[in-house]
Amino acid sequence: MVADETSSWPYRHDRDLTGFIDGTENPSLIDAADVALIRDGNAGEAGTILLLQKWKHDTTAWESLSVKDQERVMGRRKLDSVELEDKRSNSHVASTDQDQFGNIFRRNMPYGTVTHHGTMFVGFSADQRRLATMLERMAGLRTGLRDELTRHATHQWCLLLRSFTSFLPRRACGNRVRLLSRAYPLARCEPVDQQHHSRSRGCCRAILSRSEPSASNRTQSLARHADFVRRD
Repeated sequence: MVADETSSWPYRHDRDLTGFIDGTENPSLIDAADVALIRDGNAGEAGTILLLQKWKHDTTAWESLSVKDQERVMGRRKLDSVELEDKRSNSHVASTDQDQFGNIFRRNMPYGTVTHHGTMFVGFSADQRRLATMLERMAGLRTGLRDELTRHATHQWCLLLRSFTSFLPRRACGNRVRLLSRAYPLARCEPVDQQHHSRSRGCCRAILSRSEPSASNRTQSLARHADFVRRD
């Protein structure tokens, strides 16, 4: 039974709905397997750890910013995606610097309608710790600085999966992301408005909420999830 379905499409070749080029630091498809697939001899070999997130964009707030301010939020130039030399430490680029936490293979796709739209984030990694560190940095747990981009989007939910067989296509497959393997959930975060629900106390509520959560609550909730993500 299908519980939920989200359709996506390519937008301006390789840009997301912010207008910026997405996946600038992505490894090529030739190198992606080394980054995303669990190596032989390890538990789950030839599989991957998959992080799926749904973000709703606040387009009105984002488009009210000047291009210069958008570039400061991202840490890149909008036209050609060149990284800013003087990027802010809370920019999206600085918060998700893969040189710090390790490389992942990612695939973002726009979704939605004119009035309700955003981004589906799909991240693949051979190591759970890379994904946990990325979430911690976005929430500001390591630096005390929250990723500025999360103030212009609302996280709807996230799902962490372990897949047991190869998922990567031999060639690019357009806007289709196909999982050709058995997978089981490692963690699930519910929408942020379901704050009464115990499962909403994981990584997402700390990152997703447009309002700034208290430092202690944010640290505790994301730390619990990050610790779980690190487990084999």
